[in-house]
Amino acid sequence: MKTRLLHLRVTILSLSCIWLAVAVVTAQAAAPSPYEAGPPSARTDWTPASHLPSPRWGAAGATDGCVLYSIGGRNRVGGSADHVFAYDTVADEWTAREPMPERLGGLQATAIGDLLYVVGGYRGDLSIAAANNIYDTAADAWSSGASLPNPGGIATAAEAAYNGKVYVLGGDDGDLNSNATTYEYDPATDTWASKAPMPTARENNVAVTLNGKVYVAGGMQVQVNFEGLRTFEAYDPASNSWTTLAPMNAGRVSPGIATDGAYVYVYGGAASYETGVLLRGAERYDPATDTWSRISSMGRAVESMAAAYVNGRLYSAGGSFTQSNQYLEIEPGSCTQGSEPD
Repeated sequence: MKTRLLHLRVTILSLSCIWLAVAVVTAQAAAPSPYEAGPPSARTDWTPASHLPSPRWGAAGATDGCVLYSIGGRNRVGGSADHVFAYDTVADEWTAREPMPERLGGLQATAIGDLLYVVGGYRGDLSIAAANNIYDTAADAWSSGASLPNPGGIATAAEAAYNGKVYVLGGDDGDLNSNATTYEYDPATDTWASKAPMPTARENNVAVTLNGKVYVAGGMQVQVNFEGLRTFEAYDPASNSWTTLAPMNAGRVSPGIATDGAYVYVYGGAASYETGVLLRGAERYDPATDTWSRISSMGRAVESMAAAYVNGRLYSAGGSFTQSNQYLEIEPGSCTQGSEPD
């Protein structure tokens, strides 16, 4: 009971800080933090797009091709949602799809073909799920896979996929200690395996796969404080080993992450869940040189958004209780069939 009450206290603090963050966005624009000030961060090339049908934060973002999906999330009154919205990047339109089997927030997702894997999350009563929900984008239908091996569940964990397998990294299991766990799910056998833990325990971290490596960025350690981490680490599934890489320019809690197949992009997030400072800054990692460089700042500071690289663009949808949808053009898009994957 004591642990649950402490967990509730931490969660309420996080929610309060997010509300504060929304309130101070305007002040940030007038007095940017040192790592966001000056060119090229001051240049804003992000383009607004059609808003989500309803505001939410902590929704899972993923893509099966030319469509961005926003799955679940938490709303203004603190409840979790089962909504699934699909954004057509060509038509600039959102469409409601089949809801999740359960209302969940604090989610991330990853795609293998037409299947989106959404693991764990917070229920409306702040209990943590161990469910492995699988959405078939072609059939617009949900199924379930084997639950997480941690019976207490996990929320705000990073997710990525490689070689037909799903990786769930870190997160919150309700014990007031951010996790370093690495779980591997094999859809072919519907089984989970524990892999080498991350060098840095964290939650509200994000992940993406590039060139056979799973890159994990940012997050926070609640057993230490609520400050954003600059930490950037890579997992090699082939050798089951981790490498610590050059840190990001800014510490980020719950940023967006995406890859265009050449670079890793990390954008937005919160500098701290204690101060409520949200970030507009965006940066790009070059795996060939192990270096970061700043790119155009977001049009609106936001964290806990649904994020993905779709149709030649970096997307950020929702987050911080907003309906904001914005994108940064990286290269010419190749989607020509509307909602059909390229």
